[in-house]
Amino acid sequence: MKKIVALGMIALMAVTGFAALDEGTRELRLDGGMDFESGDGDVETAIDIGYGYFIAKDVELGALVSFIDDGSEYGYGIGGFGELNFDLNTIIVPYIGARMEYFDGDHFARSFVVLEGAAGVKIFLVENVAVSGELVADWATEDVYVNDNDADDTDVGIRLGIRAFI
Repeated sequence: MKKIVALGMIALMAVTGFAALDEGTRELRLDGGMDFESGDGDVETAIDIGYGYFIAKDVELGALVSFIDDGSEYGYGIGGFGELNFDLNTIIVPYIGARMEYFDGDHFARSFVVLEGAAGVKIFLVENVAVSGELVADWATEDVYVNDNDADDTDVGIRLGIRAFI
């Protein structure tokens, strides 16, 4: 009986939430993604670096800088994001988010703005570090995405990252 109680306590501790996504918490993030169907037929990689601040419990606003590379040309983006986290008192925290970014650089034929919606999860490894994965849907002001060999102003993808909370 003691073993069952001990295992139950260990299981409870394993799912108890680490996240303290309270007002005043700051977040540093590093996200990345790959697009295997870029305009030039090359693999495109994107890295996002961000800083966020929780303006209320589970509500975050922040700034982003993005770098895009397809092996021969580079682009960059700058913008902001917002996230609403759903604290389930476990190590897994689902969230929804939105971002708006301005993109420019040699990689793009012209400058454009992207509006993005996202739904994802953060999985806390320790109290202040989480890995994240999200499904994103983008809409751009120009036809900058390649879908089925056609230029399009919408795209969907997956983004993975790591986040540190201070």
